[in-house]
Amino acid sequence: MHIPGIRRRRVSRAQFPHRCMPGSRANHFPTSTEVQALFDPSVSGITDVIRKQIDAAYVPVKVIFLVGGFAASPWLFAQLKQYAQAVGVDVARPDTHTNKAVADGALSFYLDHFVSVRVARVTYGAQCNTTFNPSDSEHKRRSHKVITRPWGKKSLADGFLVILEKGTRVSEEKEFRRALCIERSNVSEFKLIHSTITCYKGKFANPHWTDTEQHMFSTLCHVSADSSGVPINTCKGPKGTYYTQNFDVVLSFGLTELKAQLCWIENVRRTISL
Repeated sequence: MHIPGIRRRRVSRAQFPHRCMPGSRANHFPTSTEVQALFDPSVSGITDVIRKQIDAAYVPVKVIFLVGGFAASPWLFAQLKQYAQAVGVDVARPDTHTNKAVADGALSFYLDHFVSVRVARVTYGAQCNTTFNPSDSEHKRRSHKVITRPWGKKSLADGFLVILEKGTRVSEEKEFRRALCIERSNVSEFKLIHSTITCYKGKFANPHWTDTEQHMFSTLCHVSADSSGVPINTCKGPKGTYYTQNFDVVLSFGLTELKAQLCWIENVRRTISL
């Protein structure tokens, strides 16, 4: 289990008695209670993270591994062990060189390649417009947001297209893709295709709208490409002709980073053998 690093906490004069401030002429030192009070927020932060990760885990958590500089503290280790035992989990740490665990782990990951599968912690997707369906209850509820295109087609904004669901097992080489479409009234408007990759951290397994739990959506990145090579399709709408370009949004996780790409098919010729 990974426990994020702890931020340093700034200490003000109001929190520290005058007798132990730097530059004081007094020969007194902070009491153990005062020193402990400085570290209590860090311990509370770590225990909160442990509780949240145990609750979110898909399999029972049995052991917590403590690494880094804080792992060398006997007091911190004892505090976390006491908390973990209360929730039925054990705590372990390296015998020596705890502050080198992150560096050693990074080298081992690159050289030995022990980790082959990850589990997505959040849901990844793309923002989009969706064709208005008057028989859909969710569409009806958003009927005041309907946008009518020049060619007569009606659509709704604030759509969310899931590409990778939270909890999905992701291998290093596996790609996840979803098809998107751009609609324009004039061919000359096709110059650039663009997509916004968004992550969702809320409670729904398969969210469809970004106007629900707005605070749970955040922009991860923007990806764009020159669309001059993307085929243009001619379509008929209720009020005239419009044009479309189809492409896929592709996500891959690689070793340590998420990669977003746009993909399309061009210059394909069908051959029929007689």
